[in-house]
Amino acid sequence: MDEKATYQELIAKYLAQEITASEQSLLSGWLKAHPDNQQTFDQLQKAWDKVGEQTPDFEPNVDAAWNKLKHRIGQGQTVNVEKKEANVISLFSSSFLRIAASVVLVAGLSSLGFFYLKGLNQTEVQISALNERTRFTLPDSSQVWLNPNTQLSYIEGFDGDVREVKLNGDAFFDIKRNEAKPFVVLGQKTRVQVLGTSFLVHSKGGDEREFVEVATGKVQFTDKNDSKNTCVLTAGDEAFFTPSRPLEVKKEVTQNASAWKTKRLAFDNTSLKDVLADVERYFGISVKVENEAMLNCRFTGVFENPTIEGVLQIVSISVNSTYQKDANQYLLLGIGCSSVNN
Repeated sequence: MDEKATYQELIAKYLAQEITASEQSLLSGWLKAHPDNQQTFDQLQKAWDKVGEQTPDFEPNVDAAWNKLKHRIGQGQTVNVEKKEANVISLFSSSFLRIAASVVLVAGLSSLGFFYLKGLNQTEVQISALNERTRFTLPDSSQVWLNPNTQLSYIEGFDGDVREVKLNGDAFFDIKRNEAKPFVVLGQKTRVQVLGTSFLVHSKGGDEREFVEVATGKVQFTDKNDSKNTCVLTAGDEAFFTPSRPLEVKKEVTQNASAWKTKRLAFDNTSLKDVLADVERYFGISVKVENEAMLNCRFTGVFENPTIEGVLQIVSISVNSTYQKDANQYLLLGIGCSSVNN
């Protein structure tokens, strides 16, 4: 298999959410290596335009279909396929290429994710952000910004009494108000319910701690396994979930919940501990300090269209420290503000 075919297979695995962490890291590096690689990825997404539906007696020639798809992509074409009557299609068998080929005969992907049939009368939509923050419009015209490596799913058209989405990762929501149909975010271990507001949710598989930050409006944050462990948050509030503990609520402290949308980080005499927490959430990275006392330092500043290097350079100078990148995290070094006036 040549290099291009190898990475086309990785893209296909990513779109079907069957990609491993090491494969995703390999794919991300390849996408950044050359603009043509990103174009190949975009073409594959466009070619997988809508998921159709497979009839019970349909037996596709999957090898021919996959080859036909690659041929069309090579010519810069997209695949347009008429939708069939509904039945259930499994996207999780052992051989993804055969899955991909059969689905291509009746289906495709949107630019952010893919559709597959969850049942005879319901279609589940899944969207993903690969290596950059991505905005998506939901069926009710609400907006959601997905952080890299984040997945979101919902029933097409928001059928039912609530507008419910399932989240794995980090997302900022700007929800259109509808009192008759609440909006619900189901995290890994938590539940967030709103009528119309904007807020940030972190809920990622493998992470014990989940949190929500409210930019505008009001939300209810609840432990999925203990409905009595709940709280109501308003603009500026944030709450944290840790298993087997009451929700931790901080009132009127959040300034940067909408930073994903505004691309602006602002701090007003903020403790370094809170500054670094916002920086970690915005950039999806980890920042540690050599000296814990440094976390008590205060910082004031505004960053427009921030970069991690630019933010840490200014912050570290302000609190009398330096920084370095250590593996997959950043480290602030020095004694901190104990030797300067703050």
